[in-house]
Amino acid sequence: MRGLCAFHVDKSIEEALDDLRSIGLKMGGYLTPDSDSRHRFIEKILDDTQQTLNVGSYLYTSRICYFRRRKLYCRLYYDSFNVNVLKIALFVSFDKGVLRALSQLLEALGWSRILYFEIVKYSHPQHPGKTFL
Repeated sequence: MRGLCAFHVDKSIEEALDDLRSIGLKMGGYLTPDSDSRHRFIEKILDDTQQTLNVGSYLYTSRICYFRRRKLYCRLYYDSFNVNVLKIALFVSFDKGVLRALSQLLEALGWSRILYFEIVKYSHPQHPGKTFL
């Protein structure tokens, strides 16, 4: 995993999906953890992050999506009383830089970032050849 990010959305599902389409994100299929060990791993990451965010009793779907030809995994949380309202969106990526670009575009559309974590390699100029994580 390279990183994860989460957004407070609080928009109608139609408006939220329009936002995602407008930045070039394409929704794929649903995660199927019963049939794929990698999907079980992704679901575990999403579950752990859900506990950290203290999401509560929202309903959710876990999806595979694509952004700039890169695969992302997302979990979309819906209001328990009105499933037509998207409350929170959580994204996981295995590619560097994808979440940074996604985050900038969604924030420009009014999405409020509540979590951003990305693993990057940092090489210090005084120690060329050494990589710090």
